[in-house]
Amino acid sequence: KSRLIAEMRAEWEQKSRGPAVADGAPFLDRWYETFSLSYETARPYGLFQNFLRQVLGATHGESPAVLQAAIVDFTTAMLPPEQRLPVQNVLAALFGLSQTEGASLEGEAFKKQFYQIISSLLEIWAHDNPGVIVCDDLHWSDQASIDLLVHLFGLTDRLPILFVCAFRPDRDAPGWQVKVKADAEFPHRYAESQLTPLSQQEGVALGNQLLPAAELPDALWESILSRASGNPFFLEEV
Repeated sequence: KSRLIAEMRAEWEQKSRGPAVADGAPFLDRWYETFSLSYETARPYGLFQNFLRQVLGATHGESPAVLQAAIVDFTTAMLPPEQRLPVQNVLAALFGLSQTEGASLEGEAFKKQFYQIISSLLEIWAHDNPGVIVCDDLHWSDQASIDLLVHLFGLTDRLPILFVCAFRPDRDAPGWQVKVKADAEFPHRYAESQLTPLSQQEGVALGNQLLPAAELPDALWESILSRASGNPFFLEEV
């Protein structure tokens, strides 16, 4: 799936014809990739924290002060003055940063405002040009992230947004609901590609492309294919 996403991005970049973007202009990349991590399954909105860090131009290692400044810079560039402080407070709450005095947000109050803010930001982003948001490793996503992601699918009925959702077929994980709900509620928008393991013949064909001049013994081929278990990325690594 990682290879397919990389090739899809290369094709997107080759064919996309969006307008030139000025250096430093916020939130105008047309392709964003976010992901879930195995240790984040209990962290609410982890998928969207990773997404917003990219939007803000921040990394996981940024100090709270730097992240807070990035939020202020982003809202100042994107929003009119009267809308900035509420958005700053919601994003600060998301990242566990200090909020304006008297603006403590939690529970349903936070959820309602966060949903509105993400939806509004995506509407601003995609109102005039198409964009792609890749959500990888959703089998590790937390329930709150999945609920919000499914909610955002509704934007595709009126905005040129493509959500690319990649995950393992784990029916017990919250991420499986992406498939179930997209298939049931957005059949007119949803397309699915199921990846199956490479057969032995396909594995050998890929190996011969990687090592075109090599004549490997049968026993070594069997060892390589056994270790890779039909995964092309693992086969390349071995």
